Amino acid sequence: MQPAPRDGSAKYALPLPGPEMEAFSLVELLISIAIVAVLLVFGSIAMQSVGAKGKIARCASNLRQLHVGVIGFASDNNGLVPAYSKSVIDGTPAGTPGADLTTYWHRNICKYVGSQSVRADLADFNLGVEKLYLCPADDAPYGDKLSYGLNSLLWSKRMVNLRPRVILLADWGSFQMAHTTAADATKFKRKHAGGDNFLFLDGHVEYAKPPLTYSGHPHLWDSSR
Repeated sequence: MQPAPRDGSAKYALPLPGPEMEAFSLVELLISIAIVAVLLVFGSIAMQSVGAKGKIARCASNLRQLHVGVIGFASDNNGLVPAYSKSVIDGTPAGTPGADLTTYWHRNICKYVGSQSVRADLADFNLGVEKLYLCPADDAPYGDKLSYGLNSLLWSKRMVNLRPRVILLADWGSFQMAHTTAADATKFKRKHAGGDNFLFLDGHVEYAKPPLTYSGHPHLWDSSR
């Protein structure tokens, strides 16, 4: 220890380097680096997990807001699911303007989720509205604009006649969800850590891993079962 100044200006003094002070050995230095590296890896994994959960939550929020659009459309159209054929519903002759099959549910509900009018195409959606149709984890949406599909078994159905626990919308590779084993294998994107979000008719969203395929859960898709 270095002696204190005689004038009493400091009670203690810092030690000067000397032979009694040892530096880190190479082994100790390598161990320290390894510990820091492990902590960085765990921190990175934790951040990725938080990011993935955040995307699942934002996707679920999108689906709930789209459900508001579906309900709004049904309220103005005799309870219809927004993918229908008027010729099936009321006998309007095929070929009559506006009477043919219109399965483009995403266009039909557009004005109920923020747009001023029903748009002709997804590319024409108002800024701010189109984000509802895109899952934040989807890097290859349908037509570059759409991440969700509507259960085609509900086309031309009235919502009042359907069970609450039937799938309405889900993460899907097209605007319409088909019901075949091949579709189960190729259309579910499994973009949320191997799972997908599902919006049910009653408005609640479930995350499922693996996805709730038609072949495995037909009662959740077909309201007649």
